Amino acid sequence: MPETRKPKRGRPSLPPGERKLASLGFRPTPEIRSSLEAAAKKNCRSVSKEVEARLDRSFLNDKAQRDALGGDDIYSLLKLLGAAAALIKSQTGKSWGDWKTAVAIRAAWKNLIAEASPKLPKKWEAAIKRQSRPSKPLPEPPEAPQPLGVLALSSDEKAYPAKVAAYDAALAEHEEQKSKYARAEQARWTATDAMMEELQEAVGIGERVLGLLPERTE
Repeated sequence: MPETRKPKRGRPSLPPGERKLASLGFRPTPEIRSSLEAAAKKNCRSVSKEVEARLDRSFLNDKAQRDALGGDDIYSLLKLLGAAAALIKSQTGKSWGDWKTAVAIRAAWKNLIAEASPKLPKKWEAAIKRQSRPSKPLPEPPEAPQPLGVLALSSDEKAYPAKVAAYDAALAEHEEQKSKYARAEQARWTATDAMMEELQEAVGIGERVLGLLPERTE
């Protein structure tokens, strides 16, 4: 006789791809339970499915809200700014419409945003230090030899060509130093102009975005 398999005890296995749900118990207030039962009946599902659907929707809404406000990093900063504003309003006893309260909130926000902002890149720090240092002064140009007079000695006449040659060499070196100085200054200011353009581009993005926001009340 062929061997017969005994049926397995317990719940049958879930179909492939269907996840096993964990049990999560909680004790709602009578009002919340009544609202859940009414919503479940309206949506033709069990109370547990209604709770799951609402929790899932709340997480989706929370993510959408965070994304709409700039992502997790900006959302956290905004919550911090809001908490600071709430503390200031509780101390002044007045709202944002009060001039002094608004000044206090703006001061707190300015410091909080500065603390939360990323540090200045090293290349910018180095460039700022270079710009703050005064330029090295150019050496004085060489002094030209005095022309020989009518009563010049023969020894002076013999030494004069060498003096002129030394002067010409010193003058050529001085002109080369001036050229190097001019190139260095040009490079320094070119780098500064590029940095300022980069900074202005970032500021321009922020200013253009203001025009895309909903109309603000005065």
